[in-house]
Amino acid sequence: MTPAIAKDARSRAWRHEPSSARGSWRCTSCMMSSSRSALVVCPIAYRKTARSPPAPARPRAAWHGEINGNKNAQNEHPPCDTLPYHSICDCCQNDTRMTRQRTMTGSEAGRPPPLDLARCALFLDLDGTLAPIAPSPDAARIPGATLALLRRLAPATGGALAVVSGRSIEVVDRLLHPLRLPVAGLHGIQWRGPDGQVWELPVDRERAARLQARLLDIAAGLAGVHMEDKGISFAVHYRHAPHQEARIRRDVAQAASAFAPDYVLQFGKMVAEVKPRGADKGSAVERFMAVAPFASRLPVMAGDDLTDEAAFAVVARLGGVSIKIGDGDTSASWRLPDPPSLARWLDGLSTRGPDDASRHE
Repeated sequence: MTPAIAKDARSRAWRHEPSSARGSWRCTSCMMSSSRSALVVCPIAYRKTARSPPAPARPRAAWHGEINGNKNAQNEHPPCDTLPYHSICDCCQNDTRMTRQRTMTGSEAGRPPPLDLARCALFLDLDGTLAPIAPSPDAARIPGATLALLRRLAPATGGALAVVSGRSIEVVDRLLHPLRLPVAGLHGIQWRGPDGQVWELPVDRERAARLQARLLDIAAGLAGVHMEDKGISFAVHYRHAPHQEARIRRDVAQAASAFAPDYVLQFGKMVAEVKPRGADKGSAVERFMAVAPFASRLPVMAGDDLTDEAAFAVVARLGGVSIKIGDGDTSASWRLPDPPSLARWLDGLSTRGPDDASRHE
């Protein structure tokens, strides 16, 4: 137990949850699953989540809670299976919020329901969702048919269409050219709204340069491993050296710990990324949902990686539709096997009238 947690435990502001609450948990920093037996909950800091709009008939696949400073909520009882937990993540060692979830397996997968695009806010990941996974980041391309589909989806949603990606906004714009959409880049560290205004989380550039040098040293000594420089976030890719996974995760975790708490570790498919603390895809979706034309619509999020789980949790809280692309455990409610399947499903929505969608809701 870290000194900060121990101090809270001594002051009785924190308590250990009994074994009946144990289960599958996901770290909201690195998005890796954990099965810790000693999670810690702060009942005083708990804020009861507002009742969300009616969800689809399919049972929800996630439980979630959040920490904040609402001291008036200390006598409130949280809804079933919704508790805010803090713990030290086994993987990235961040003192972070842990989200309880029921993971969905392939046997539970189902095609997403038909929806009325005029009532939806679409959030789409890029790599592995709009674009097939490529051998290297520079080789990724969005198929021409998918770009044409996005051009149709933008007016069909009244402009409530955004890309939520681990790529920088600059790279997203290049891959989407000539389209220019609202974008959350670098997992929410960058954000461009419908009005075109760009926000970026402020960081210490000198500290970022030292981190970059540290990760370059890790990648340089291993064949098939390279470090992707995203400016203020850095990703070590090992798709061509999967046998080095344990070593890379260990070395990158050690490097990230030297720059804590300003930076956090986040794993993805064959990648270990170190990014500034303070933003993720979930917070990016929340920011979009607070502004027109996204506000008051049904959020729909599609993504393929661990980094998308934070967005899935937010969408679940808002009563929306979350779609996992590909295999792997997820808290998403629905699943499609690959990017072409997602494109076909979205294309079906773009040609479906509102009356057709309402008959299936």
